[in-house]
Amino acid sequence: MPVDNSTLQSKLQQLEEYLSDVKKLRSRGEAEFVERSDTEVLAERHIEKACQAVLDIANHIIAEQGLGQPTMYRDLGYILAKANIITNELAAKLEKIAKFRNRLVHEYAHLDAKIIYQIVHNDIEDLVEFATQIHKYFSDTNEV
Repeated sequence: MPVDNSTLQSKLQQLEEYLSDVKKLRSRGEAEFVERSDTEVLAERHIEKACQAVLDIANHIIAEQGLGQPTMYRDLGYILAKANIITNELAAKLEKIAKFRNRLVHEYAHLDAKIIYQIVHNDIEDLVEFATQIHKYFSDTNEV
């Protein structure tokens, strides 16, 4: 079954907006994050939204393609990799993204600001890579 093009495009556009918001914070220094400033809190929220968008996109594709019933967020990437939609390497990163999203939502009082800084400056590229692979797969299959 083909993926609903307009829904997928809308979700990818949202993801790109959230990623742009995160990247805008790269000009801020580590001290600004570590001081438990508004910068760190803002980064947490933008990262949370970007992670959730990735998981929503993965869920949408899995449901529309009839690829199975994931029981946990961490399963999403592996289901997409099994269907050759994303790479196995990215699937493993998606598991970490799902786990970190859960920490943002459920363990927010115990987050390390240095980790948030690291994500903003480096690890956010994993979410960019997810969007790239999703775009590539669906453009190659002429579904999006």
